[in-house]
Amino acid sequence: MLLLVDHGNTRIKLHLTSDGQKFDTTTVSHDSFPDETAELLRKHPNVKNVVFSSVAADLVPFFQNSFPNLGIFDVAHLSNWPFINRYTTPETLGIDRKVLAAGATLLEKGKSCLIIDAGTCITYDFLLPDSSYLGGAISPGLHMRFRALHEFTAKLPLVSNVQETALIGNSTITAIQSGVINGMVAEIIGIINRYKEQYADFTIILTGGDAEFLATQLKNGIFADSNFMQRALYALYQFYNPND
Repeated sequence: MLLLVDHGNTRIKLHLTSDGQKFDTTTVSHDSFPDETAELLRKHPNVKNVVFSSVAADLVPFFQNSFPNLGIFDVAHLSNWPFINRYTTPETLGIDRKVLAAGATLLEKGKSCLIIDAGTCITYDFLLPDSSYLGGAISPGLHMRFRALHEFTAKLPLVSNVQETALIGNSTITAIQSGVINGMVAEIIGIINRYKEQYADFTIILTGGDAEFLATQLKNGIFADSNFMQRALYALYQFYNPND
């Protein structure tokens, strides 16, 4: 069994899997990560390897010092990736975007892919059928938009997400919800349509913490997979350890 760790900006997800398809997931805070990880591994002594992607910290010392018997696979230390990186500043490409691009390359072989990761930020990443990674875009995520309206104004309240959003907000709170949610949905649809003007056929993968919510708002033939990051981590591990 593998422990997959997705160490993000806002939260950390711990995933236990033996086949890369079914995941037992625990979401923890940055502060509780050491204790929660220790407890999880205590309950599952059959975990032999940990695979992780971290945008916020170097996890190697933590695992080496706390769990010396675990095999460590840190994707940040990979020198070769299964895609061709056409980014003009490849050294600045975030590790989370690299993992998603690798996952699309390995799991959607021979296809053009637009990966939309709706988390703290929304990232858009595009690959061609020959596994060339072209780049994409970065914009504020759902909760960042709510926070920005509150923190950069004098009187607007901090508003949370809702499942049903009216086009016309009839109060300050519903107006903010309409602007943020409908605006983000319009952004995503607009960007998808811009890609369609240039590329005839591609697979759209929607993932990230807000993927399931956004999937209900979007009607665009989108493949929503909230587990795509962990499936990509598992695929990367198998790619480099085919006999494990």
